[in-house]
Amino acid sequence: MDNLDSQLRRKNAGGPGSTWRHWLAGLCLIVAGSRILAGPAVPFDTAPETAAPNVEPRPAHLAPDYVGVVIPPNLAPLNLTIQEPGNEYHLRVSAPQGQALDIRQAGPQVRFPIHEWKALLGANRGNPLRWEIAVRTAAGAWTSYTPFETPVADEAIDPYVTYRRLKPLYSTYKHLGIYQRHLETFDEQPILRNDAIAGGCVNCHTPHQGSPDRFAISFRGRFGTPTLLIESNHITRIDAKLGYLAWHPNGKMLAFGDNKITQFFHIAGPNNRDVFDAHSDLGVLHLEDQTIEKPPAIARPDHNENWPSWAPDGRHLYFCSSPTVAFEDVAGFRYDLLRIPYDPDRNQWGEPEVLLSAAEHHLSFHQPRVSPDGRFLVLTVSEFGSFPLFRSDSDLWLLRLDTRELKPLPMLNSPHAETWHSWSSNGRWLLFGSRRVDGVFARLFITHVDPEGQFSKPVLLPQEDPEYYGTCLDNFNAPELARGPVRISEEELAKAVDDAPEKTAAASAAGSDPYRSSLNLE
Repeated sequence: MDNLDSQLRRKNAGGPGSTWRHWLAGLCLIVAGSRILAGPAVPFDTAPETAAPNVEPRPAHLAPDYVGVVIPPNLAPLNLTIQEPGNEYHLRVSAPQGQALDIRQAGPQVRFPIHEWKALLGANRGNPLRWEIAVRTAAGAWTSYTPFETPVADEAIDPYVTYRRLKPLYSTYKHLGIYQRHLETFDEQPILRNDAIAGGCVNCHTPHQGSPDRFAISFRGRFGTPTLLIESNHITRIDAKLGYLAWHPNGKMLAFGDNKITQFFHIAGPNNRDVFDAHSDLGVLHLEDQTIEKPPAIARPDHNENWPSWAPDGRHLYFCSSPTVAFEDVAGFRYDLLRIPYDPDRNQWGEPEVLLSAAEHHLSFHQPRVSPDGRFLVLTVSEFGSFPLFRSDSDLWLLRLDTRELKPLPMLNSPHAETWHSWSSNGRWLLFGSRRVDGVFARLFITHVDPEGQFSKPVLLPQEDPEYYGTCLDNFNAPELARGPVRISEEELAKAVDDAPEKTAAASAAGSDPYRSSLNLE
């Protein structure tokens, strides 16, 4: 069996919009004995060859599970495996408008032709897709299953998503990178892999309001802890440790976390791997005058501030804060959720306001992300701790900013960790990471959000191979939706990482002002 690197090399051949893989996938379907039945669709229950004397009063078991999900009108095909025993399979996907997809084949793995799939979705915004499945056993009898529907939303999702891919390791940075995926096809390309920079940790890719041409990436390794800022293919290297970056909407500054964290392990219990936040502050990188600022209101010496996130109008910064605790009291570490007013015209900060008290709720709040219309805030909630990805009790909750109503989102949550959520630019979709599939690997899911803040059953990010997730040994985390692809090359980014200056002001800044220090921006 090919290893994952070989699979990725084949997947990465060609760019977004290429068609040869789609032609090859169609050829493989024909070779496998399947066929697309053309012409007007015959009512499924009266088709002469598949009229089923046996009827199961339930939908067929599918992997992934697509029963009842809501999908974007521009999402790649929902390829799947029909998990019912048989030697012939008949699947029809129809809708009020357009040509039905009618597939009959010997095997249970179904791959839809991408052009026909896109035509069907494009003709049915706001309409449901109807799925009808029948399976023939070795004895020759057909069994039909209860049809189900997947509504197609009116609103499209941003066409690209970037994310980190990494192994579930804790002791080494190996085969780790930032990738981008075209959500309308199955094309995936590396933005920057750590193999290209001789190892180390490639941290989160943070775009400015979904822009593919303006983003930041930070690193850890033999080259120190630099951050790259990319603006219209111009690369600026900053030799300063900037974590959990958040662009201000005006594009002139970034909030960041300066974290001193330690990984450790619990002796017993299901969540044995954990992170201790020994001390953290928030700071702001000003791009125009090349300075870093640590305002006292968000960098208190007796508190740990983390997870910055700007309001859409840029006049509030949301963040998490906890009193500093000793390592032996780690089980009592819980973040409050706060926000602080900010005047970008005067660079003036107001007084922090506690929105959610950890002591009151007996919970720890993380990763606040505000919807583009400023009405809703989705955050990760866990029993305690500073890094929800390692806690199976981590769930997604919703805070309505107008009424301050706080509630969990049971439609999105599972017995395993849900984290790393990202809003679409139109506010109608939320993409997040979850370990729900097997409890080990983090996968990406998409959910629709209606104007009242109701979330649909999430759909697993589809892959060209229906069995992809059964063999993929990578975690997918820190996803960010984007309006287009990153076009700067991996080679250019790797060169900027390796071209380290001997010394910069940021790397050794002490300065006379403890809250502001100069940077040497290249």
